[in-house]
Amino acid sequence: MSDIRKKPQEAKTLYEYILDNRPGTANYEYCLVDVAQIEAQSEDAAVREEAMKKFQRVVSSFPDDELQEKSVLGMARIRMAEENYEEAKTHWAAYLENRGWNIARAEANYQMGFANEKTGNLADAMKVYVSVYANFPGYLDWSTRAYLRAAAITKARGEDLKALKILQDMLKRMGHHKHPGVAKAKSVFGQWRNEYAKKMAQQEKE
Repeated sequence: MSDIRKKPQEAKTLYEYILDNRPGTANYEYCLVDVAQIEAQSEDAAVREEAMKKFQRVVSSFPDDELQEKSVLGMARIRMAEENYEEAKTHWAAYLENRGWNIARAEANYQMGFANEKTGNLADAMKVYVSVYANFPGYLDWSTRAYLRAAAITKARGEDLKALKILQDMLKRMGHHKHPGVAKAKSVFGQWRNEYAKKMAQQEKE
């Protein structure tokens, strides 16, 4: 099954043959998940819906824990990509409820926070973001985003100094890493610090 990453379309042709002609055979459910993962990357909404159906079929019919995890994760990722945040939250919640699922624990937590933010639940979003950078600091793709989103929400509330402190804390912990999220934080911190300094100077004049 490793060919899925190297030659996905060739693999998909083989898997679809198995799905069409060998139902009930060994590895059938693995083929189902592999084809769904390929379809999930499609730009075509109808193809993505076929992926959703396959993932859901696995969740409903095949108890294999690894395949269950991949399927719930696959459904959550599809809905996030489509910006269907309400439905995405149900899939992320299902993923997070299973403590044994660890393929994408940091991602699932961050995305739950992001989906909460996008659906207007800023309080819960902030709680999740803080837990992400506290509990998954080494997962820079997600912990840096969590810091940046938490800082952005805080600044939007008018708490400029607190937002700066969030970024300052981030850079103290992660500033030595070469990562796009760290680079962005350095840029944003510099911009916000300058804006804050000008604001304070203006207030002193007044």
